[in-house]
Amino acid sequence: MDQIGVVGGPLLVSLVLVASGDYRTAFACLAILSSLMIAALMTAQRLYPCPHDLERASPRLAAQGLHRT
Repeated sequence: MDQIGVVGGPLLVSLVLVASGDYRTAFACLAILSSLMIAALMTAQRLYPCPHDLERASPRLAAQGLHRT
């Protein structure tokens, strides 16, 4: 989501500025998109309150018979 925002935000602002020539409209579009992203993050937090429980346990590797070096 971060990379999409880094690339998409400036592209959106430049497209809106070319189309309308108004900074207020460009920043309004950014405000709408950022509020949608915050809503998505809040939904994800509500659905998955403990994301570390979703991770798989890493297998233990046995290194018997190998030298330390």
